[in-house]
Amino acid sequence: MICRSTSVTDDEVVAPQVHNVVITTHARRSLPLDYIACNLVNSNYDKTRFAAVIMRCNAPRTTALFFTTGKIVCTGAKSVDQAHKALLAFVFKLRVIGIDCDPAPFQVENIVAASGFRSTNFRVCLDRIAKIETMAEYEPELFPGLTRRVLLPDGTTSTVVVFASGKMILTGNRRMVNVDQIFRFVQGWVLDYVEPQTKRLKRGR
Repeated sequence: MICRSTSVTDDEVVAPQVHNVVITTHARRSLPLDYIACNLVNSNYDKTRFAAVIMRCNAPRTTALFFTTGKIVCTGAKSVDQAHKALLAFVFKLRVIGIDCDPAPFQVENIVAASGFRSTNFRVCLDRIAKIETMAEYEPELFPGLTRRVLLPDGTTSTVVVFASGKMILTGNRRMVNVDQIFRFVQGWVLDYVEPQTKRLKRGR
């Protein structure tokens, strides 16, 4: 039995905010990681722990990963446009220290957004979702959130992670339109499993 509360409307679910955009490109050449780490400020390279140079930028607050194969990953941006500008800035820094490269067009690997309830008066019945939804995975002893895969109209698959508090993480999106699509699905779907918050949550966020 689905426990939808008649007092809960679609407006209770907050519109998603993008928290992280991950894009990648290729320098079309190999990258000398030791040289990069020695010549670029705000960079770190410990080959015994991770096979990439990690470089951080404060404006915008983003991080780049440089791999010896030439792969470059940029993460931490709040929009695709911001991620692209940050990537161009990182590539410019490579050129300043003498590493000439002509990166391939970037690809969006993931857009992560978050949503939730406007109030704390409701909770999501995660146990009930797990019993009814065949595409849901819920192991509360291992992780407090329930994971549900969603097939989008364009044939791609996104993932929503739902916590009992109503907090939701929307991930696996390649385009902003995918974020909007999964949000429209979640906005109606999750309310079918909401009940009034009558006691303190023991798990979830």
